[in-house]
Formats: sequence, structure tokens, C-alpha cells
Amino acid sequence: LGSAGSSGAAKWKESGEEVLGALLVMAKEEENHMLNQATAELAEVHSLHGVLFDLSSAKMADLEHYMRNIAGFRPYAMGRLVKAGRVRDVLSLPDEFSEDLLDELPEDLLWLHLARMQSWRECSRVLGKGKYPKSLAL
Repeated sequence: LGSAGSSGAAKWKESGEEVLGALLVMAKEEENHMLNQATAELAEVHSLHGVLFDLSSAKMADLEHYMRNIAGFRPYAMGRLVKAGRVRDVLSLPDEFSEDLLDELPEDLLWLHLARMQSWRECSRVLGKGKYPKSLAL
């Protein structure tokens, strides 16, 4: 019974992302703010992180809002920003996201974040050893 329920939830999430993705395209094509807002609210309620990211990633203030308030969205959004090569946006996130960035950033970006945070010892460890420091006191 448990696997059937999780299978149904996965199907709902997939079809929900499809439907909301189509609404998102319509909202952008028609520049319809109300449809855009309704799509965001549905994506938020149903934890459809892909749709939420697509809706909010153009405006970092919106993205940061969802990163603060939607469970599980923060690591998803950070991962998407990194994969998209949006280093400037990642490193410009407010200090409240610093701890999460330590877990989400690949080593080639971690040292930049540590330097930004003026954590020089940890930064030199990453650069010197090429290894992720396991415990950091920022």
C-alpha cells in the first residue's frame, strides 16, 4: 500500500509540474500577472520546485523569498543556480543562506564563498587540499 501511495504521489507531482508548466508558459506569453501569481501559489502549495524556480529565478528577491519560506526549496534552488552557472547570483545570496551554501556548493565554488565570508583558514584548506572542510565555524 505504501509504494502504491508513493507512486501516485510521484505521478501527481509529475503531472502537476506539467500542467503548471503549461500555465507558466501561457502567463509569460500573455504577460498575465494574475495567471503568473495563481501558478506560483499552486506550485507553492504542491511543492513543485521546478515550476517555482522557473517562476521566480528572474528576480532574485522573489527567489530568496521562496528559499526562505518553502520547505525543501532552498537546496533545490541553489543547485539549479549552480547548474545554470549563475555564480554571481549564488555568491550574492544574503548571509542567512551561508550555512546551506557550504553543503550545496561544489569545491570549485566553495572557496569563493569562504573568501566572501572572510573564512580565510577554511578557504586556504579548500584551495590547498582540494577537500571540503567537514566542520566550519563561520
